[in-house]
Formats: sequence, structure tokens, C-alpha cells
Amino acid sequence: MVQRLEIQKTGGFVPNFTLPDGQGQIIKLSDFAKIHNIVLFFLKNGDTEMAHTFLKDLARYYDTYRNQNAEVLAIIPCGTLEEGQKLKSEFGLPFPVLVDEACIVSQQFVPDNHAGIFIIDRNRHLYWQVIAHDASELPTEQSILEWLSFIETQSPQ
Repeated sequence: MVQRLEIQKTGGFVPNFTLPDGQGQIIKLSDFAKIHNIVLFFLKNGDTEMAHTFLKDLARYYDTYRNQNAEVLAIIPCGTLEEGQKLKSEFGLPFPVLVDEACIVSQQFVPDNHAGIFIIDRNRHLYWQVIAHDASELPTEQSILEWLSFIETQSPQ
């Protein structure tokens, strides 16, 4: 069993991780450090319609997130590179879809078979998190945008 990261408290530091995207390109959380705030979305294990709807909503609001100096990263726990590639191309997702084949990173953030959203500032400090049984229980785009706006008022440029 993997020990959970100590990032549960607001303001806690989010450690770096490295995962491949659906094309096999290696992406590090630190690739975005000092540049963007991060909307980190963990899909629930398994292929669910609610997760797909949430991904489409993230894609629909992607330009608005980018205007708030944020990057979106979606992570598929216990998935395959083929699943990541399929989701990205099928839904035309403009953000990286990372694959956590061994479930190690995912288990550090969310309990088994849960979805999660984490709002992280450009210094990798956690500002807000929601962990849910299903993506339908995750916050709306408006809530995410409000947190991103708040971070921008708090963070020095």
C-alpha cells in the first residue's frame, strides 16, 4: 500500500511527479511550476460517462482557465497509454492526459475508485481539493474559476 502524500491541508506543498501522456511523452508536474497554476483532475478508475462529461467541460472552459494563468492536467489512474490517447483524440482535449499505469501517483492523491480535483498554485501549493465518489460530485467550472481567480490575486507574478 502506498502512503498518501501530506498535501491534505490548504497551502501544503504538492511534490513533483512524472507520468507519460497518451503518446508516451514524459510530463512532470514541475514542467508547469513557476509558469501556471494547475487544475489537476483525477478520473475515477474505470471508464465512466460522468468522467467523460467532466473532461468535456474542462475542455470547453480551457481557454477561460488559460486566461486565469492555469493549465489543466487530467490523470487516468491504473490506465493504459492507449486509453489516454483515445480520450484525448476522441474528445479533442486541448490539455495533457496523463496515464498512471501503476496507480502510484493516483493513490497518493485520491482513494481507490474516486475522482478528484486539485487546484495548485504555480509554486505547487495546494489551494483547494475535492475528492468524490464520482465526477458528478466534483465542483462546477464556476467554482474552479473562482479559485483560480483567487490564486491570481494572492500569488506574486
